[in-house]
Amino acid sequence: MPFLAGIDIGGTKCAVCVGFAQEGRVETLDRRQFSTPDSPNWALSALSDGLAALLTAHPEVALSAIGVSCGGPLDSARGLILSPPNLPGWDRVDVVTPFSARFGVPTALQNDANACA
Repeated sequence: MPFLAGIDIGGTKCAVCVGFAQEGRVETLDRRQFSTPDSPNWALSALSDGLAALLTAHPEVALSAIGVSCGGPLDSARGLILSPPNLPGWDRVDVVTPFSARFGVPTALQNDANACA
């Protein structure tokens, strides 16, 4: 069964979850949430460690892909967050490369409104 990770980066909170699609619907297996750290580096580290903790807690999960959502502006094709007003200091932050490198799966960035739809 293909498992997917979802990562949400927000101005006040960040979240990471693991789930799977079954019979036309998505089931969430586990989820973690925390306040958004002040620095992009701290936030990416906390999100990466949070996802690793979820995967450790669920050894049956063979991750297939990661989706990252964040408010814009973004350069989704390059995986960059481009200075959103609710995330001061997030200027051209590459959020795709660290996750794909650590977890070895395809990772994509999408505007949070589009990701929700």
